[in-house]
Amino acid sequence: MTGHGPGGDAAGAAIRRRVVASARHAHLCGPDAARRGMEQVVGLVLQHAAEAADLGICGTGELPAALAALKSAGCPHSTEDAARRTARAFTAAPADLLAAGAGDELALCGAVIILRDALAGLDTATR
Repeated sequence: MTGHGPGGDAAGAAIRRRVVASARHAHLCGPDAARRGMEQVVGLVLQHAAEAADLGICGTGELPAALAALKSAGCPHSTEDAARRTARAFTAAPADLLAAGAGDELALCGAVIILRDALAGLDTATR
């Protein structure tokens, strides 16, 4: 595990709090801010995906390809599409990952939950 449990690095935790707060309220500032918030969360997802040893326990067989598409997305539209694909492909429940002792995968799960919230905010902002 790479610092995601008790005593994890404080700088990483502070960054995660800022990303979450930014994404959570971005939809209140309009579509552009909501998209930027979603893109910030994408960075968090990719960081935790790189640290996860076993993506197989995290979701469908589509998850590795979805994450690869997210990593290589070059424009806002393809980033949003890849983010939605990643959110759909990640199907693990936090409790299952916790029970399996999969700390890095649990951190990825948290990032995907935040991503889903950012995507919902984007949907709200673009209505």
